[in-house]
Amino acid sequence: AIAQHIQSGSIHAKIQVVISNNPSAAGIELANTFGLPTSIISPKDYSDTAEYESKAVQTLHDFEVDWK
Repeated sequence: AIAQHIQSGSIHAKIQVVISNNPSAAGIELANTFGLPTSIISPKDYSDTAEYESKAVQTLHDFEVDWK
């Protein structure tokens, strides 16, 4: 819905990346439809929550997301 509003011009924003822990998530599929970058970050791939969260934050930085 947000991507459609951005594309139509009714919302002035840019989606830098769509992040999910599930590669089959509907949001990832929709992002692919819109040609948006995606990142799959599964907590199972990290030894603890801090490492997982660190990867998520690093991904936001990598895609230059203005999230603060």
